[in-house]
Amino acid sequence: MEPLTKKKLVEGFTLIELLVVVAIIGVLSAIGIVAYSGISDSSKRSQAETTMQSIYLAQQEYKSNNGQFYYNSNTNNIVNNLFDGVDDLSGQEYTFSITGNVGAGTMCIRATRSGSSTLYLNHLKKKTSC
Repeated sequence: MEPLTKKKLVEGFTLIELLVVVAIIGVLSAIGIVAYSGISDSSKRSQAETTMQSIYLAQQEYKSNNGQFYYNSNTNNIVNNLFDGVDDLSGQEYTFSITGNVGAGTMCIRATRSGSSTLYLNHLKKKTSC
């Protein structure tokens, strides 16, 4: 039997130690969420830029076959007329439209995302606003 004067030590974490660990986990998770959001937005933008390049190439083929660019502000019509209905752009965050001037032989591809900036690609393959 143990003498009554000796006390048994209880080991464990103090409340302060637990609070510090919780605070560190909170800071790290907040940084991770912000980083993920930036990566996600960047990925969606890159996907839209790649799609605009595809539309540009399809426009060049359309012009060579028909003598002028195709103009439309509806993504589904762009898919049907430039990609023969094979490609599906509806799963993207951006919507696409093509504007321009038939007489001047110019065109501008626009990729628009709500709450984000609009991306442009013109007939000279420059990323300038139209």
